[in-house]
Amino acid sequence: ATLSNMIGNYYSGISVASDSFLPDLHNKINTHFSIYYGNYQTTIVPLFESRDTTGGQKIITCVYSGYNYVYTEPFGWTTMSREHTYPHSWMPTYPADNPEKPEYNDQHHLFPAQFTNANQVRLNYPLGEVVNITSQFLDSKFGKDVNGRNVFEPRDEHKGDAARALMYMAVCYNGVSGNNWKFRNPISVSIPYGQEQEVLKIWHFQDPPDNWEISRNDFLDSLQGNRNPFIDSVNFACYIDFLTMTKISSPSLPCNTVGLNETFVSDEDVLVFPNPNYGKFTIQSSNFKIEHLAIVYVLGEIIFQSSSIKHSETGIEVTLPKGIYSMYLNGNEKVVVKKIVVE
Repeated sequence: ATLSNMIGNYYSGISVASDSFLPDLHNKINTHFSIYYGNYQTTIVPLFESRDTTGGQKIITCVYSGYNYVYTEPFGWTTMSREHTYPHSWMPTYPADNPEKPEYNDQHHLFPAQFTNANQVRLNYPLGEVVNITSQFLDSKFGKDVNGRNVFEPRDEHKGDAARALMYMAVCYNGVSGNNWKFRNPISVSIPYGQEQEVLKIWHFQDPPDNWEISRNDFLDSLQGNRNPFIDSVNFACYIDFLTMTKISSPSLPCNTVGLNETFVSDEDVLVFPNPNYGKFTIQSSNFKIEHLAIVYVLGEIIFQSSSIKHSETGIEVTLPKGIYSMYLNGNEKVVVKKIVVE
């Protein structure tokens, strides 16, 4: 992951080795300027998220689906909405909008989303991997996960962004007024289950911060005066249990595959095909020497691992039930994460 030049000594004194790592990180990011929810339209929309197109019009993209909304200024909230990635109803302080609390209007977790087919479909459901689709809008999906629970799945390009926004909110507001911001479980009477952190951590590695997300973090730093630490340091997420909001001293996969330099290999350097598959596939690497491979079920269980991998190409046949897995390939303190679908 490429880190921003704006970070400087922002995280000075914060160490994952410290027993006070979690409260230290909270104290660093919690104090910030609170920008009213209604001001989103005059801050991040015109200054960062909108782009010029033809005929003097502008365009803004739904982060969940990839839908492009074309408009003529002034921008208005009709087709699009300001989506709370950490749903308002999950917040221990709910309702937090009258008067507005910082957690309600924090722009680190507010993103533009198409209202009817994305925002209203996600509602307050947890994010997850859909295996049985109920509805689909462009690249977003709603339906059952491998456990038969209704979840919302954003497009691949936003999965890591959404995970980091949820993790940011949990750490930023944990402990304020005595509230624990662990991922809500159960979410409600009608949703008697919670947000799985393992899925989010896998997305965090599958979709590491790109230049757009890093630039957005810089921009929000200039507005709010605080940063999302999970964009700045991929490694931080490894040391936090978001179901209890406590520190993890000895992280497991995928976290222990990440070297200190947090260097990720380009997807183009490692190919997996066919994908989806029936449990047999080929790994092809060009500029990356594979030293260890592990296949992990979405809930964190190691299904298969090997240190006997050829450098350029190898066929792997593993008996796997239908489902979604992550494969972690590491070598030379670098890591690549690939999603595998077994049908």
